[in-house]
Amino acid sequence: MKLCLISRAETERTTKVWQRYASSRSGSTKGQYSAILLHFPLPTHNATGCGETLTRELVRLYVSVFVASLGAGLYVYFIPLYAQKFGASFLDLGFIGTAYAVTYAMGPIFAGYIADKVNRAWLYSLGITLIALVTITLTLVRSVADIVILRSSAGLAFAFFWPTSEVLVADLASEENRLKEMGVYSVFWCSGFLIGPMLGGLILQAYSYTWLFLTSFVLITCALVMAVAWVVPRHTRRNRHNPIADFTGSFSIMKSLTSWYMVILCYGIITSVLTSIFPGYANLVGIDPALIGILFSAYSLARIFIYAVVGRLQYFGETRVLLAVSAVFGAGILCIGILPGFDGFLLGLVLMGCCSGAMFPLMINLISRHFPAEKLGVAVGSYEAVFGLGSVMGPILAGSLASFGSARWAFVLFSLFGAVMFLFVTIGKSLQS
Repeated sequence: MKLCLISRAETERTTKVWQRYASSRSGSTKGQYSAILLHFPLPTHNATGCGETLTRELVRLYVSVFVASLGAGLYVYFIPLYAQKFGASFLDLGFIGTAYAVTYAMGPIFAGYIADKVNRAWLYSLGITLIALVTITLTLVRSVADIVILRSSAGLAFAFFWPTSEVLVADLASEENRLKEMGVYSVFWCSGFLIGPMLGGLILQAYSYTWLFLTSFVLITCALVMAVAWVVPRHTRRNRHNPIADFTGSFSIMKSLTSWYMVILCYGIITSVLTSIFPGYANLVGIDPALIGILFSAYSLARIFIYAVVGRLQYFGETRVLLAVSAVFGAGILCIGILPGFDGFLLGLVLMGCCSGAMFPLMINLISRHFPAEKLGVAVGSYEAVFGLGSVMGPILAGSLASFGSARWAFVLFSLFGAVMFLFVTIGKSLQS
């Protein structure tokens, strides 16, 4: 993918030169140059300035997203281990995951709606600021209750960060390139979560949690500076519409997509268990923090690979891909339950990483194309809200099963959600036919 480095003025000047040159010709020669302009037009610029090529605005956004994700990826997967230092049980880990998910589930619809009304880049910067504040405050934790409160605050922070960054990508990309750009965006943020856990595990082994959180805070602050310096000044689009009409129309669209939202709900339930329960489970069976970091990096690497080729998956048919993803999702989490050890965990996480890499851009694209352009914020917010609702249900269900039964059986039983996803994909396809 090449960068578009031709300014609007340069394009207009070059076009005028071609037109003058064509008009100066006579007869057939003039027709030949006119034909060249007709069939091989020079680059045109959309509202963000770059037609179908990757714009500078998107590059700047992607870089800031990568740095913020790297900072967050350093520590988010180690929160359950940090909580276990203060005596947290599996049920406590479930509550910690739910505390994050509750605020995250409530935030995206609001954040996405506001993103349709104000400068989206400022909301994006606000999300990074809140993430940085929550991160540095983790150094002051003294109990499991403190972690619950801070994870709840983190849910609100990420509720501003993820939806607004996704809306910015959808806004800056043309409609025909939206799926491809969502894949590129996903490669950047997931690369942060690829490198972050490995570095985080090494920092924990060599130093302490305090150094881990401080390093993360510095990186996230750098991302904030990039956002304020690069993204905000170049994104001033504001959409002003009737709020009542916006919500009325949006709810009717959402109702027609109920089966697809159920797929997203199951997706949220399954993936939430990885961040809330799995690290504690892996620690319980003897996997050290450095190896846990490697496992999550492998998960992210699998996602990045699929994100990079997601545009080609359309050739197989959207429904076929989603059916395959549902089946493999169930198989991946089943591997974690029946093969407790590094090799089994690695297999399960790689399978689930591949599925996540396909699920996110495909579902965002599927949902957003049913909404008009002025409601992209609501579209993305609805996706994130339903995903967040699944993230509320997953940790508390898995934590309860692990506390009162067995952590292994919690993962085995959660594989059934893969079958439920498969069912709703089939229903969604039949309703669209």
